[in-house]
Amino acid sequence: MWDIWKMNVKFFTFILDLETPGVEAAFEEFQRLALNGTSRRLEDSKKANAYMVRMATQILEEHAENMKKLITHPTSVLLRRGHDQVDLNFASGELHDRYSYREGFKVSYRSFKKLALDVLHISEAHKHSPKDTPPISWSHLPNEGVIYEDSPFAAFIASESNEIGQLPEESVQSDLELFLSSWMQARESGIYANLYARMASPNSTNLDLAVNVFICPICDIDWTRRHTSVLIGLKDLRSHFRCLDFPLTLDFEVSFEGLACAVTLLGLLGMDPATATVDDLDARDARFFCETCEISWNRGVFGRQALTWRECISHVNDRKLSPDMGDHRLASWALLMAEATESIRRREQPYLDPEYHIWCCNHRPEYYDDATTKTKALRHAREKHSIDRPSVNVDVIYDRRKLIPPRKLICVAYDPPEIYQCGKCLDSINRLQPSLEDRPPQTSFSR
Repeated sequence: MWDIWKMNVKFFTFILDLETPGVEAAFEEFQRLALNGTSRRLEDSKKANAYMVRMATQILEEHAENMKKLITHPTSVLLRRGHDQVDLNFASGELHDRYSYREGFKVSYRSFKKLALDVLHISEAHKHSPKDTPPISWSHLPNEGVIYEDSPFAAFIASESNEIGQLPEESVQSDLELFLSSWMQARESGIYANLYARMASPNSTNLDLAVNVFICPICDIDWTRRHTSVLIGLKDLRSHFRCLDFPLTLDFEVSFEGLACAVTLLGLLGMDPATATVDDLDARDARFFCETCEISWNRGVFGRQALTWRECISHVNDRKLSPDMGDHRLASWALLMAEATESIRRREQPYLDPEYHIWCCNHRPEYYDDATTKTKALRHAREKHSIDRPSVNVDVIYDRRKLIPPRKLICVAYDPPEIYQCGKCLDSINRLQPSLEDRPPQTSFSR
């Protein structure tokens, strides 16, 4: 409360020097926020005290139960053997052994309790550290077990003292913030220093270039996460840093097949590989055909799948272990016309799907763990934060920590058996007759 009083005096003195309207309202709002923060910390303290009371009660009950068990056996032995001196000496030795076991148990239990408290405090500090980090960077945090290897946490856990200690909360928070910052910088520096990374990038200081294609070795061997193993740009790399915590000998692999694919796609779009970034290609949002793959056949119509530029690179990576990989190393790509691309965009499944429970508010860190649909997240931004037109990646973001399945691809008719093809259904591989039945009379057709 003394800190809050000092902050109030400092804030009130500062406000008096500013002859601006709304001073009292600003001070009341500041005071309300400070009181709310104090109330939350008080509630946390009450919960911690209640937890320690429960632990103390449990320890006393376990100790009493252990004493009953230790006394029961020597007592029964004395009653059975009578008062012969030999029997008494034997019983006395057995009782002494039991006492030694009890003392050893008490020492071991104190050590176990101290370690349990250490893990609890460090775990709580790790869970609260994202509250001071922008929500969009939460997916970049390391695994919880990594922080146990850092000082002062490692020294505290390795302490041989039998006394029950506790790390100061202030030092834990400050050291944890420094550790997270150095952890991120070390991994970025490792990529910059990697020989293959310098070979793959025309500009080794800019990892956001579209030609910087890496493979996460951990996700690449897991078929459930293989579609997420292709990493393009610094944002994708950061979201997979935690994959390399165990084992430490692994590193991101440069995908030379992905590099060749990216250079080819940039050439089709007329963009410079030395300057084109990931955001530039995302903004173009073009669609491509892989002409190396055989033409697919479905219901009597031949067609090809329309791929985004990211899906083209993933397509090459998926064919890495296929028999036709020799052809896909130098795959041939075709750029779709603007009309066909626009038709496909109107009909394909949106990515990211707005119905996936991966969307969350970007204004309050405590909302980040409550992921929901895109519609509900936008409504939350309008109602709770009074934002008239909330936008994606600014007010609403998606949780990159969640496993997002790949979207269903659109197959475009490539060689229909009929002479005529519906001009409004460029993405359809069905025959012409169903289209004639479903479309209104003014539908145009192209030959």
